[in-house]
Amino acid sequence: IKEVANGYARNFLIRFKKALKAIPATEEYYKNKREKHLDIIRASKDEIKTKLNTLKESLVFKSKANEEGTLFGSIDAQEISTLLSEKLSFNIEPDWINLKENIKTIGEYELDIIDPHDKEKESLGKVKVEVLSEEKDI
Repeated sequence: IKEVANGYARNFLIRFKKALKAIPATEEYYKNKREKHLDIIRASKDEIKTKLNTLKESLVFKSKANEEGTLFGSIDAQEISTLLSEKLSFNIEPDWINLKENIKTIGEYELDIIDPHDKEKESLGKVKVEVLSEEKDI
């Protein structure tokens, strides 16, 4: 709830449906709507946790690399979320994957899945990512 000048509220905000009058009925309506939304978010977090705990295998990416193990490209959160969403049959957004920078070398990585909207940044689970070199056909 924000307080604004009466004229601004009447002539602009309410007229163009950008705001509502703060009466007890609308406050109660939006409070209930917010609670329902939070319940849905909590349920989806629980579902993500259970699905991540059932995921036993690691996500495997094959990419071209040089002899030192440096990839010619990189693997970003978008690619990881796409493969993870396919494995879990549940949509995981790229910003839920705690990846500080793109993966640029061959190896095994363990990444946290977090809710970016959660203030505590609680980990919902961990995902193992394995990056392998593509075999060259000679």
